[in-house]
Amino acid sequence: MASLYLGHPVCYNFMFELLYLLYFTISIVIRVQTLLEIDELLKYLDHAENELNSAESISPDPETLALQLAQHKVTFIFFTQL
Repeated sequence: MASLYLGHPVCYNFMFELLYLLYFTISIVIRVQTLLEIDELLKYLDHAENELNSAESISPDPETLALQLAQHKVTFIFFTQL
């Protein structure tokens, strides 16, 4: 029976197939992570859109306007920290 050594063509073929399988697995993991990040971004954008659509119209009263501005700043800080 012939013994296999590292330089044997069968070993090279096996190592190549193993590296290809590793590359393929890593690429799938990266694609899944990317899809999860895109899904999270879409949820964020939907929530931000709902917040903007449900916001009250701008008030002409300076005190009410200051309160509305403070609320929008809190919302903006919340969304930018996601």
